[in-house]
Amino acid sequence: MTNALAYWAALDCRPIAVVEDKGLEKILQIALSDPMYELPCRKTVTKRVQQLYDSEKGEKENLLKKAECVAITGDHWTSVSNANYLGVTAHFIDNKWCLHSFALTIKKITTRHFAENVAEDFESVTEAWEITQKVTTIRTDSALVLTALRHLTRTMKASDDDPAYVVKFKAAFEKDLSQREDALNYRFLQVATALDPRFKDLKCLPRGERGEVWTSIEALVQQQPGRATPERTEEPARKRSLLLYNSDSDSEDEDGPKGALARYKAEPTISERDCPLQWWSTHERAHPQLSVLARKYLGSPATSVPCERLFSLAGNIVQKKRAALSSENVNRLVCLSNWLKERK
Repeated sequence: MTNALAYWAALDCRPIAVVEDKGLEKILQIALSDPMYELPCRKTVTKRVQQLYDSEKGEKENLLKKAECVAITGDHWTSVSNANYLGVTAHFIDNKWCLHSFALTIKKITTRHFAENVAEDFESVTEAWEITQKVTTIRTDSALVLTALRHLTRTMKASDDDPAYVVKFKAAFEKDLSQREDALNYRFLQVATALDPRFKDLKCLPRGERGEVWTSIEALVQQQPGRATPERTEEPARKRSLLLYNSDSDSEDEDGPKGALARYKAEPTISERDCPLQWWSTHERAHPQLSVLARKYLGSPATSVPCERLFSLAGNIVQKKRAALSSENVNRLVCLSNWLKERK
């Protein structure tokens, strides 16, 4: 029962002092049919929460050790006690094509938000988790997904039918959007879109830019270090001939980058409601070279929304009555609650 109480307090962001609640003790006495039951003391529950934190952190460390590529998101948050925190989350796709997303830290920051200071803060977090060499991208609150960006660009064009206030709003929105566009890593977004079987036809891009994306992917395949890749399953002769017939070139090397791209491009696109990771889990052996890239690019989140969720969670913990919590306890409680929710 003590372990269950510690789990409940950590999962639902309850203060440890709840174990001093006589009403809770009465409820448990009725539930356990034991009128003599007494709640554990705060020290005991705190110790169990710490043990739970250590156990969960060990599991996350093991997951990160097995990951080949890790994307992280980060953002800053100010608590009710006016303390500044940096929240960092990790995202990656494991060898079973399951997407993992969880908190790494919510760290108290005392320096100004200059680029050099922020870079050092991120580096200290990746070094603590031993993933510095695995980090592929760092997302902040300025990131946008490519398909959404193109849609917004078209939608926010002012028309003759728009009232004056709508025209003014769209002009301001377009200005802000253009500033965000300048900060985007377009090529990364384009490659990620092409490796998503839902959008690999690249209809969100002008025709003239689509060839450049596939050229970039071909170069990325060529740059892959020599490594053992999963064997490609032998496809039925009829399907194989159709794929080759639909390819852009009949003379390209079947096992080289051009052949890999031709086979992938010949695959039909899937519905937007289908899961791209499920598609790759069943087609990994058919496209071993591109699956390595897909695991890297599709594992990177489009925005820093995971950090915003982390701050919402932190706000449930660092309240006015708990504003005196130490930064170490804030980190433990926020991360532990996030990990337990992620497990569910």
